[in-house]
Amino acid sequence: MIQITQNIDFKAIAAETGVRKGKIVDSAHSGWVVIGHPDIDMICIDSPYKKGDTLNGKIVEAVKIVADKWVFNCL
Repeated sequence: MIQITQNIDFKAIAAETGVRKGKIVDSAHSGWVVIGHPDIDMICIDSPYKKGDTLNGKIVEAVKIVADKWVFNCL
């Protein structure tokens, strides 16, 4: 298994959702969400790749966030 990292584009997320504060976390029920905003309970977002997608010729098996970067575990 290899790990491929990609910077999280916080500016694009803010432009798309209007949310400029909060933390991105993995929710068992909703996928990736932004929480901790003072006015909004939760906003759903998509990672650039999800399980089953192909990235650099490899199949994505899992997605996580480490040090403000998307981390894709691939086979």
